[in-house]
Amino acid sequence: MILTFLFELCTHTWNMVALAGPWMLLGLVMAGLAKGLLPDQFVARHLGGAGLKPIALAAIIGAPLPVCSCGVLPLAAGLKSQGARRGPLASFLVATPETGVDSVAVTYALMDLPMTILRPLAAVITALCTGMAVSRTPDTKSLTPLVPMRMAGGCNTGGCGCDAAAPSPPAAQRSLGRRLREAGGHIVHDILPSIGPWFLVGSLLAGFVTAILPDDFLTRQLGQGLPTMLVMLAVSIPLYLCASASTPLAAALVLKGLSPGGALVLLLAGPATNLASLAVVTQLLGRWGMVLYVGGIALCALGLGLGTDALYAGMGWSTREWLHGEGEGGPGLVDMLCGMLLALGTLAAMLHARRQGRRHGCC
Repeated sequence: MILTFLFELCTHTWNMVALAGPWMLLGLVMAGLAKGLLPDQFVARHLGGAGLKPIALAAIIGAPLPVCSCGVLPLAAGLKSQGARRGPLASFLVATPETGVDSVAVTYALMDLPMTILRPLAAVITALCTGMAVSRTPDTKSLTPLVPMRMAGGCNTGGCGCDAAAPSPPAAQRSLGRRLREAGGHIVHDILPSIGPWFLVGSLLAGFVTAILPDDFLTRQLGQGLPTMLVMLAVSIPLYLCASASTPLAAALVLKGLSPGGALVLLLAGPATNLASLAVVTQLLGRWGMVLYVGGIALCALGLGLGTDALYAGMGWSTREWLHGEGEGGPGLVDMLCGMLLALGTLAAMLHARRQGRRHGCC
């Protein structure tokens, strides 16, 4: 009995990693190129001022960045030190951890095209609504200032902006070859050691859920609609789930009876909120700003989740195709090779980061 369970756990976990492997690697390459080719201080230059425009730019700029919910905090502290207001800060804090090029790629691999489109769109909408709400609170000078982190230096632990690396020449003064080498180094030394382990943990949790829960378990126990979404929200807000790690877990839960809207609630609220980061968010946005920040994420997640369920029902879309590699011969050869490369690359990057004395898990 135990051996059978362990075999199923390993099989489902490996299938998750292999199915997502090619898309995860593609997302990592795109993230590294964005880091290496975008001009330095690109984000900071576009988030000043008041009104809807900087809030919208903060959401659009933050959405593709592969940065975790704790990693975005020092970036936001740096923006605040450069004069960014609370509205754009809140928008950036929401959009950045909720989605990214890596998590969108994994969403396409494990879910379907509608959810691949809906997830970043929902993240931007949530960021806009939350940013506008927080912008109504007054900016004050009484908050305890955070130590500003260097924006362009990246992070030794996964794009989190947690280090204070030595200044490098502006992007305009660096050759294309050097910027591409920096992009590769950013993938190996920054993004992969941070995002990779969380993705593997999420795949393990998804494999556990798939192996231990019977089909339609959540439907029988919780039903559908708003009650289930409230449960997902209550679980997601206090716990930390990075965007890449939450994707395989959400996909597995849908196969056990969770609605697509419930999965979207998990994908939106999990990466953007956790108890460990709320104290820092309070310093950045103020007490009322923090309340509106959490409330905006919660209300938008529930509303967008209900809308997603209605859209899937109205269009006749089925979630039976999610994790389509499962039960259809399993992952192909390319999937398995990419999955092995992703897993081994993650382990190698973590060991390298540890040898260099870096904290590989700032998230």
